Amino acid sequence: LYSEGVSAYDDAQWYQCSLFFQDAIKDYNFYKKSVVDCRLNCKHHGIEKRNDTNFSELMQSIMLRSECIRKCKQKTLGKDRAFGRSNEFIENDFQMRKPYEYLQYCYFKVNRMIDAASAAYTFYVLNSDNKNAVKNVQFYREKMKVRDSEFIDLELKPHKEYFIRAMMAYEDELWEEVIEEMENSLKEFYKEEERCRSECEGPLLATSHLEFYSAVAEHYLNVIKCQNTCEDKLSQVFPEGKDGLLAEHYHYLQFTYYKLYQADKASEAAASFLYIKPQDDIMLRNQKFFIKEGYQDSFYPRPEVVEYMERKKKLEEEIKFYKKHHTTSDYSESSYDQDGTTITLTSKELKDYSAFVADGLTNDQDCTTLQNLVKVEAINGDGYDYLTSKPSVISPHTEYETFIGLTVLRAASLAYHRQVTPEEVVLFLDLAEKGRFVVEKYFNLTRPLYFDFTHLVCRTAIEDEERDDLSHPVHADNCILQPDGTCLKAFPAFTQRDYSAILYLNDEFEGGEFFFAGSDKSEKQYFHLFLQVSVKPQCGRLVGFDSKEYHGVKAVTKGQRCALALWFTMNPNYKELAHSQA
Repeated sequence: LYSEGVSAYDDAQWYQCSLFFQDAIKDYNFYKKSVVDCRLNCKHHGIEKRNDTNFSELMQSIMLRSECIRKCKQKTLGKDRAFGRSNEFIENDFQMRKPYEYLQYCYFKVNRMIDAASAAYTFYVLNSDNKNAVKNVQFYREKMKVRDSEFIDLELKPHKEYFIRAMMAYEDELWEEVIEEMENSLKEFYKEEERCRSECEGPLLATSHLEFYSAVAEHYLNVIKCQNTCEDKLSQVFPEGKDGLLAEHYHYLQFTYYKLYQADKASEAAASFLYIKPQDDIMLRNQKFFIKEGYQDSFYPRPEVVEYMERKKKLEEEIKFYKKHHTTSDYSESSYDQDGTTITLTSKELKDYSAFVADGLTNDQDCTTLQNLVKVEAINGDGYDYLTSKPSVISPHTEYETFIGLTVLRAASLAYHRQVTPEEVVLFLDLAEKGRFVVEKYFNLTRPLYFDFTHLVCRTAIEDEERDDLSHPVHADNCILQPDGTCLKAFPAFTQRDYSAILYLNDEFEGGEFFFAGSDKSEKQYFHLFLQVSVKPQCGRLVGFDSKEYHGVKAVTKGQRCALALWFTMNPNYKELAHSQA
């Protein structure tokens, strides 16, 4: 249905387009609800309360639960649909509400403006950093005169609806109504949180066959990491988000109960808030007040809060344990080898930076081919067009080096006009894809990585120059470094970037080592000197890392340093179109 909707959209068949996307959304929600219901209904099936269960008995219990889920799905969905293969890209589109972006335009073209506005707003709620989403909402509000009350989140969960009603009642000082709506919101929040954890249980999106124990461990790690994000997912009430929505419920309840002269319940709500956020200054002062007023006997958190936080603490401890003992996956072990690629340095060996080093991604011949491609066909400063004040030859980062670059867009254009061979561009794209795959596998990501920007670059030293600067000063790839050592994730930083990598093509130069950096806030002006660990470039060596990690490049003092720079995002709205088209 989704594919048919996209086809109808491409063919400008607007009425059919709207029907297909409506049905696709309805069917996806039904399918997801059915699967989650089956998992919850079978949660205790085959599991006996025994402390001495051996491995064989445990596996029998797991198989019985699996059989229960299988039969439930067959009954609800039918045999033909119960075991369909998951398409992670389409599933990700639904999770990010991509169908609503299509649907709003289909509605617009058939003159259903109110429906179009709601579809546009539904997409905007989860994609408020998407410029087109913002423009669409503004268009329907300002040009089409759609009233604010007519912008409806079509994916609004019950706990969010109750919470919004409670906030409206709070503004009007309707305290009894606040209590009713907020308590209802809490009940629905805990229900939805359980469903979210159940949804995290599958499918297993493995792209390679692992040994039995590795597969179990890797899937379990994926599940608990996903479950640990449920509170954040459920806190997205408004486009700008709501930090700590669960705790906010108890914050409003303690104030509202106090206004209704129910200090014992207010005291309990305050204690519940502190159980979630024990360092909150305002609530700590409230604690002193309630105890002073004689409500120490009721200053205890609610049982559901204690249960929730104990489960959350256990989850975080499990994640910490598995990260320590499981590293990431079979692919992240130094001994692992695939097509000649070996992980030579893990996060642990890189002083716990979220990073790794892999060798053997390519050979000398391919490195030479790409070097020649960038040297002959690159443009001075290509890829840094937005720096209008930059000289055309000199590097944007230091006056002691020249810089040339080749983007995917230009490489594809050169191949189209037969100025370079298609094989050269295919090699460019294949090595970029190989780098993306290794990063995705090493960090054991449960969501796909998309290319954000792909760049072949060479930096050449202007020799006979004395220098004490860096080829690329210390920075992070998705935030703006501040004088105090913090990093501000805001425009003009590329905040959409999640992971980065650089694949080296040569080592015939002096200097130019990549390094990870730390900070010393007592000596802010010398921030760039606090080098923690460095990596020497060589052909086929890949350095992959979380884009938030501070890093830089030492000065290239002699010769030319060439590399393939890669930036990735988990947000499909920012994927590099030129890369897909090439």
